[in-house]
Order: sequence, then structure tokens, then C-alpha cells
Amino acid sequence: MRVLTIAGWLVTAAMLAILAVAWLETLSMYGVLRSKLLRTTLRYGLAGPPRTWAGVSAVLLLAAVASVGIWGLDQPPFWLFVVASATAFSRMALPPAALLLGTSAADRDVLDIVIARLCPMRVVHLLDLATTTSMRPRAKVSWRDIVDWLMETVPLIVVDTRFDTSAVVSELERLLHPNIAEKSIYITHDDGRAPALDRVTAGAHPGGLQLVRTNEIGGAVREFRRHPRKRHDSVREF
Repeated sequence: MRVLTIAGWLVTAAMLAILAVAWLETLSMYGVLRSKLLRTTLRYGLAGPPRTWAGVSAVLLLAAVASVGIWGLDQPPFWLFVVASATAFSRMALPPAALLLGTSAADRDVLDIVIARLCPMRVVHLLDLATTTSMRPRAKVSWRDIVDWLMETVPLIVVDTRFDTSAVVSELERLLHPNIAEKSIYITHDDGRAPALDRVTAGAHPGGLQLVRTNEIGGAVREFRRHPRKRHDSVREF
């Protein structure tokens, strides 16, 4: 029994540490977590339907209350449920550290790299992938509005320019704005070709763009995590 108690405390402490790191590093990336940003993030529920994570958080919180009558407050179950509830709530409330833009057919490996380099912060995308990081516009909010808000808001954007689909080209036209370009990483083919970017710029790439090959993505994201760019707050709020 003593071994289980110690294990329970260790698991609780580890979960709490990961949660704290996620919020503190996100704060470091943003500089300031403004109330407008937190309201919009929570309202939209970028990790999925807000009611899903709210329901999970509520169930875990109820389990925490119920555990008091069984084990009391001086045993791990109560605190484990409380921390787990806070973690589930953070799936709605934690602002995303990065946005991945590209094509669903090509970017699962890229997504995994970005998530690994930014863990435990949040990475979101609009790709058709069966992951908890996927997001879709909710009712009464257009796809374009939410993409524009994310582009203006998140500290880091990773865009795959290897495939010149209409969606990627449309996103790139917005991404080349100086305030957004300076916080973006543009993925090219290993030979340096960037078809989507070439299509938007007619082959004349603006200076200062951070172009990386696929084997350089991890290093570029890691470096950005250490030295985030100056941010420009979005004027949008949903």
C-alpha cells in the first residue's frame, strides 16, 4: 500500500510539473497572456469541441470530490484527480504555441516533429488528420476568420510550401505580411524548391524568410523556442 501511495504522489507531481511547464513556456513564447487571448482561446476550444474537454474536466473534478470521502485529502487520489481535471481544462484554455499549415496528405511527419520540439506546449492545425491537435471552425465562425486570427496570434507558424494547393497558396498570401513572415518557418523540398511560395511570389522570394528543408525543421523549431520573435497582438476576438 505504501508503494502505491508513493507512486500516486510521484505521478501527481509529474503531471503537475508538466502542466506548469506548458503554461510557463507558453507565457514565455507570448510574452504576455492577455485576457482577450485567453477568452478567445477558451471560447473557441481549439483542441476540439469545448464541451468535450469541459465534460472531462468536470467528471474528473467530481471524482476528486468523491475521493475525499474514501481516501481523504492527505492521500494521492484527490490531488491526482484535481491535477488531471486541470490538465483536461488546459486542452481548452492553453493558447497554442504554434500553427501548422500545409496539406493533409503530406504533413503528419512534420506535425510530429513540431509537437515533439514544442512539447508540452500546444500545436494546432487545420489538416484532415485524426489527432487531438486538429481543429475545425465552429458554427458562425468562418474558416478564413479563424485562420487569420491564428496567424496573427500564435507565436510560431510552420508552413509547408512543397505543395502548391489552393489552400496553401491562399494562406501564403497572408503569411508574407512582414509581421507574420518574421515568426514563420517555411518548409521546402530538400533541393530548396518551394512550389507554393514560387506560385505566390512568381519565384522572387522576399528577403528574410526562414526557409528550411525537412531535416532542418526540428532544429529551426527548437531555436525558435529558445528565442521567440517579437509578437504583434491580433485585433480580433470571437
